[in-house]
Amino acid sequence: MSKESRPFASSSPALGDLDTGKTCVVRSPDRPRVSQLDSFPTVDRTLIDFAKYARKIGMAFATNVVCIMATLGCPYRCAYCHRIWPRKRVARSPESLLEEIELYYSVGVRRFSFLDDAFNSNVKWSARFFRLLAKSNMKVQLFFPNGLRGDLLTPDYIDLMVEAGTVHVILALETGSARLQKLIRKNLDLDKFRRAADYITTDHPQIRFDMFFMMGFPTETEEEVKETLDFAMSIQWLHFPFMNVLKIYPETEMAAIARENGVSEEAIRKSISMEYHDLPHTMPFPKTVARKAQMYLYEKYFLNPERIRRVLPVQLDLYSETELIQIYDSYLPAQIRTFDDLLARLGLSGEETTRLPSAKEIAEPIPDINSRLRKLFPRHAPSPEALRILLLDVSCTFSSERGVVFDNVVEQPLGLMSLLTYLNHALGDRITGRIAKSHVDFDSFDELRALVEEFCPQIIGLRALTRYSGLFHRTATQLKGWLPTVPIIAGGPYATSSPDEILQDTHVDVVVIGEGEITLAELSQAFIDNQRRLPAPEVLEGIPGVAFRA
Repeated sequence: MSKESRPFASSSPALGDLDTGKTCVVRSPDRPRVSQLDSFPTVDRTLIDFAKYARKIGMAFATNVVCIMATLGCPYRCAYCHRIWPRKRVARSPESLLEEIELYYSVGVRRFSFLDDAFNSNVKWSARFFRLLAKSNMKVQLFFPNGLRGDLLTPDYIDLMVEAGTVHVILALETGSARLQKLIRKNLDLDKFRRAADYITTDHPQIRFDMFFMMGFPTETEEEVKETLDFAMSIQWLHFPFMNVLKIYPETEMAAIARENGVSEEAIRKSISMEYHDLPHTMPFPKTVARKAQMYLYEKYFLNPERIRRVLPVQLDLYSETELIQIYDSYLPAQIRTFDDLLARLGLSGEETTRLPSAKEIAEPIPDINSRLRKLFPRHAPSPEALRILLLDVSCTFSSERGVVFDNVVEQPLGLMSLLTYLNHALGDRITGRIAKSHVDFDSFDELRALVEEFCPQIIGLRALTRYSGLFHRTATQLKGWLPTVPIIAGGPYATSSPDEILQDTHVDVVVIGEGEITLAELSQAFIDNQRRLPAPEVLEGIPGVAFRA
């Protein structure tokens, strides 16, 4: 059917059309894990408007960044995490990572962010990468925003990271309580962690150093909250201390621990979609305890004049004014629109501001970056009969719905870029794809409908984090209202962790559980073979790594 003749429904159904009866979910056999990540093609950044995304800060809190995933899997078993990643860690070779950095370096990219959950879990592997990069003499900036494991860091390893170009490190402590470290299965060696943190602040004060803290664990006492605060207060100085409140996800080991200690299922469910600054009913102490802890860290630590005088010059050397405005606007519980707003919020004025080093007024974009990237990834025209695949990431709320804290951080849709890169590699001109992310490429359902009508997809892939499950289902409802015959395939962390829950939504047809690139390629080929229609159940059951309703 041509684009012009494809029908669109004139109205949208009610939100949340869920199957309230017993949904029979069929799971195909597990797909064998990919063991050689180097066999995957280099992620094609021309699949998005890279220049547009590069102007926004992502998890690295910086602009003009290329995000890289170097490993899959996580060897740790922290009780609060989803079991999305297999425990066995699979890594790209250090040589492959270096080649990708060299590729983007050749077109002017100098900043690289590694989004791995456990980048430094294999010290030998990661040290080899840092040594190769240091020897290359490329002048790069490396960001590690996902929380490295601090008790694996040694002075020599930290020195090597900095030599290779590291300018930003976040360590994930979570709790300063030895008892809670065991409860949450993180089992950090707190003494080693502290020594690593002290070494970074004393020997490498020129890098931005942050830390993740967490409170609200089942059975946590006020005294244990104080232990975490005391740990934070002892570090001189963190740039951004993140004091998060635990949100318990139903499928995790933490949920079982919470239930054993009297936390209701309703409280757990309600906590999932809360904003970062909202306090759930799952905490073992009054909300006033959490608020006081957050305010204490903010007022006594973050606004400490000595800390500000130490870290702000480092930030002015690393970031432009416009970047700092975005960073602080995302971090602070107040709107920061100008650099003067920022200085005033930090309590700086008069002579103190004149002594600060001057920053660039704007974040310099990489000149002609989109056209430069197109030379690295030349496009070939798809067949006129190519299967049209629309991949949507709804892990960002619309501007009209955005919260106060952290929601200005917009990550590039790396997972979808990896998927479409692989589909293009595997299927060639048999498919033509498009990627769009909420808040960036469409900022309302009206804008999404315009995009859908223009592209006229024959398959829609829908990705979300669990926190955005509400937006995921609202989007699926809208899409089925406009294109009732077009299959919707769910993927991403929410789909991987909750396939049975997702398939209660009758608007979703198939869930990809594992090894997304290969599985989606096989699904797409099955659609092509079936005249661009949803394959029969017996065909779906023969594709490893999927779930669907019987």
